Amino acid sequence: TSNLTPNDPKHVKMGGLTVLCWRLGKFRVRLLSLGLHTARNNYSTVSRLPHHPCRVPRWLTAESAQYIRTTATAPLPTQTADTQTPRVITAIPGVPTEEEFPERFIPITRRSLVMRLTKRMEGIIPSNDLERFQEFSDALDSAATDEFHKSLIEMKSLFDPVNPDKETVATRQLTEQERMENEFYLIQKLSSIVKKASYIELPRHVVEEALKDHVSENGVMVDVNPDAYAILKFWAFGKEEIHEESPAWYSKVYKRLATTAEKEPKFYYKRVVVAARLKKDQQLILKSFKDIPCKALEHLLPDARIRMTRADKGMVYTAILVALFGIVIQRLVLVMASVDIPILLMLFATIGFVVLRSWTVYKNRRNMYLLELSRTLYFKNVASNRGLLTALVDRAQEESMKQALLVYTFVLGRPSPLELEAEEEGDIIKGGITVFELEAHISRWIFQQTCSTITFDSSEAINLLQRFGILTADDEDDPRRRHLYVLPIESALRQLPREAVSNKQQQQIDVQLLETMLSGIQGLN
Repeated sequence: TSNLTPNDPKHVKMGGLTVLCWRLGKFRVRLLSLGLHTARNNYSTVSRLPHHPCRVPRWLTAESAQYIRTTATAPLPTQTADTQTPRVITAIPGVPTEEEFPERFIPITRRSLVMRLTKRMEGIIPSNDLERFQEFSDALDSAATDEFHKSLIEMKSLFDPVNPDKETVATRQLTEQERMENEFYLIQKLSSIVKKASYIELPRHVVEEALKDHVSENGVMVDVNPDAYAILKFWAFGKEEIHEESPAWYSKVYKRLATTAEKEPKFYYKRVVVAARLKKDQQLILKSFKDIPCKALEHLLPDARIRMTRADKGMVYTAILVALFGIVIQRLVLVMASVDIPILLMLFATIGFVVLRSWTVYKNRRNMYLLELSRTLYFKNVASNRGLLTALVDRAQEESMKQALLVYTFVLGRPSPLELEAEEEGDIIKGGITVFELEAHISRWIFQQTCSTITFDSSEAINLLQRFGILTADDEDDPRRRHLYVLPIESALRQLPREAVSNKQQQQIDVQLLETMLSGIQGLN
C-alpha cells in the first residue's frame, strides 16, 4: 500500500479514509527510517572511537573492546579503489583545507616520547645502548640549546625598537628605512622559528575570508579591513571540528520529518600566533591565543567593526513601512467616520516603538559579542610581545628535539643488511631507510600511540642531526628518496659537545658547597 499514491485511480472511490491510511503509512516509514538512522549513527560512533586501549568505553562488550585494542596496533589501511572514502567536507570560506593546513604538531611530551621510544627499541638494539638513550637525549638537547638561545637573543634585539611594551629609554631614534629593515628581518626570523614550532601560516585568502563581513555567533555583523595593516600574519596549529552536544529526541524527530538543511561544520584552532601592525602605528603587536574559532580571527585584532545585520535592518524598515501603511488605512477610516484623532502622534509613537525595540535587540547582541571578546582576551591570551618570543623558541626547541629523536630511533632500529664501516672511528653506520618511508612509519606510529593523524616532516630533524655528524645520506637527486644512515648511540654521544660535568654531578657539587657554607656559618656563630 505504501507504493501507491492518493491520486491513484484505485483510491479515488475510497475517499478520505484511504488518504488517511496512506498518510499514516508514510509517517510510519519515516519513523522506521529514523530508527535505522539512529542505529547507524550509534554504530558509526563506535567505529569512530579512538583506537587506543585506555580509551575503550565501559559499555562495550568484551569482543568489541578486544577488537578495538587489536586495531590500535594494526597498520593503517591503504586507500584502494574498493575502499569506501570517508566523509568529504567541502571547502568552507574562512577555513583552510587539509592541503593548505597539514597537521605537524606531535601531541606527546618529550619525556613520554623518550619512554615510549625506549620500549619500542627493546630487543632491536643492544641493552647497553638502550641504557644510554636517555643520556643521548639530554646531550642532544644541551647541544641544540645554544643554537636556539642565539636565535632568541637575535629576535629580542630585532624586536626591541618596535616593542610596544618597551620600558627602557631609547638611546637613539631609528629612521623609517632602518625601522622597516629591522621589522623585515624580525618577521623572517619569526617565521622560521614558528615553522620549527610546528605552526602553519594561514594563507592570505583564508585570512581575508575570515575577516570580511560575516555574521558572528552572537548575531551581529563584524568585519576587519586587512588593507589597514602594514603587517598581518597568522600562524596556527591543531585545527579540530567542534562537535555540538546531541540534541533531544524531539529535535531529532523534527529534523528528520522537516528535512532541514545540514548545518555547516565549525572548526577551531588550538593555538594561534598573530603579528600585526597598523599603517598608522609604528609598534608591532605579537600575541598568542588558544582555542580560537576559525571564523573568529577578528577577536585577535584591535579594530573590528560591529554593525547591525542585514536581517535586523530589513526588519526595521519593514516594520516602519507596515506601520505607515496601517496608519494610512486607519486615517482613511477615521476620515470616513469624521473622528478627529492626532494621526501624527500615533505615527511617531509607532515608529519610535519599532525602532527602539530593534535597537534594544541589537544592543543586547552587541553587548554579548563584546563580552565574548573580553573573555577571549582574558582567558585565551597565552603570551604577548617579548614573552611570546621566549615561548615560541622554547616550543620550537621542544618540537625539534621530538622530531630528531623520532628520526634517529626509527633509522637506528631499521633492520637492513647494509652496514657501512666508518673510516675514522671504525663504527658501524646503521639504517638504510628512505625519507619517504621514514615519514610514513613515524606518522603511522604516532597515530597508533595518540590516535592523532599528522603529516610528519623530517627535514628539520635531518638537518639538525647532520650538523652534529650523527646522520648521513646518500647522493640521491630526489631528496625524498635518499637513504638515511645514523651512528649507534655510543658513537653518536662522541659526536655531541659534552659538558665537563653532567647535571647530576653538578647538583651533587652544589649540595656539597651548600653544606660547607652552612657548617662555616655555624662555626662563626
